[in-house]
Amino acid sequence: MEELGFTFSNVQLANFPSAKLKVDELFNEWISQEGGAALCSILLEAAALYGTELENGESGEQARSSSSQPLFPRGVNTFKSPKKRTQAEMLSSQNRTPESTPPKEVPATATPASAVISEAGSDSADEDHSAKGRRANFDKIPVFYIPGKKNNHLRITSDEDLLSKRLPEIEAFFKPFPAGIPIEKFVHVTKRLCGIPSFFNLPLCRRINERFGDADAGIPPPRTIGRSGRHPSGVKIKLKAFLKFWQAEVEPYDRVERFFRVIKRHDAEYIYKDDFIPFLQELLHFHPGLDFLEAHEEFQRKYALTVITRIFYTVNTSRSGKLSLREVRGSNLFNACMHVDEETDINRVVEYFSYEHFYVLYCKFFELDMDKDSKLTKADLVKYGEHSLS
Repeated sequence: MEELGFTFSNVQLANFPSAKLKVDELFNEWISQEGGAALCSILLEAAALYGTELENGESGEQARSSSSQPLFPRGVNTFKSPKKRTQAEMLSSQNRTPESTPPKEVPATATPASAVISEAGSDSADEDHSAKGRRANFDKIPVFYIPGKKNNHLRITSDEDLLSKRLPEIEAFFKPFPAGIPIEKFVHVTKRLCGIPSFFNLPLCRRINERFGDADAGIPPPRTIGRSGRHPSGVKIKLKAFLKFWQAEVEPYDRVERFFRVIKRHDAEYIYKDDFIPFLQELLHFHPGLDFLEAHEEFQRKYALTVITRIFYTVNTSRSGKLSLREVRGSNLFNACMHVDEETDINRVVEYFSYEHFYVLYCKFFELDMDKDSKLTKADLVKYGEHSLS
């Protein structure tokens, strides 16, 4: 460049208007950034101090040595020229809210250098405070799982089921029956007080007298398939036994867990397939939509088996062959049982209990079972769907 007679020292921005405009634009952007004005003040003070020392007779070497000292104290961030921000920096700046970054107040008497130091110190304090806040939030998170301990965080109990609040209503039910309520009359207590389907009545009475009844309390015999055993048993539920049952099995639990605990055996943690049989026998005995099966005991058994199989196929997502409380809560089994208890047309309850659905399944099974032994072999199953199974 020097050979051509051209050096940068001879360049004047006035001769390049567009370049001057660009430089001015960049300078204005830089000076408008946070701390830019403070930095300019610091530089001007340093320049003034440097000129004063030269005027006082300080040698050039001393001035250069003094000017070689760092302009900012250690630990104070310097301000750089504007540069293109990364995506991470832009996201972090968008996530900052005025509430999380309060404005920093600088004393009116502070010099520009002290203002920069104060700002850097407050940034460090904010980072420490933010870290402590995050740590405090972590400490507030409750422990949601303890190995070996049952977690009842999904249980939703109500104060309305406290014995102290329901006692007048319970005593009103038992008042006409000083010696105890007969099983045939106890169905109103099962549905209205306990909040479970009415066809749970007989198994519930057995559970109350077995666990909480007196020594002379009778145990009603289980219902059998067909019309046998429909005569009154003479067994009654006494007030004392029912109050014990309420405190142990009703008050501490919500409706779904009561439903679960009534079905399962009291010494078991899960519901097994055979546990449903007493309840389905009651359903077959009382439901008006199943009266036509009265004289067909074989179809009653097949219907009950089909309902149990459909329940486990849908609810038992773990495929363990036993239903847990979590699986029952996550299903519609409780609502389906309440629905079938109130719906007179059994075929409208499409979940589990529809007789039409049972009949379709039974006919398909009968069609595939060539030797009519009520078992499907591999050769029988291959014929399903016109040999569509592979």
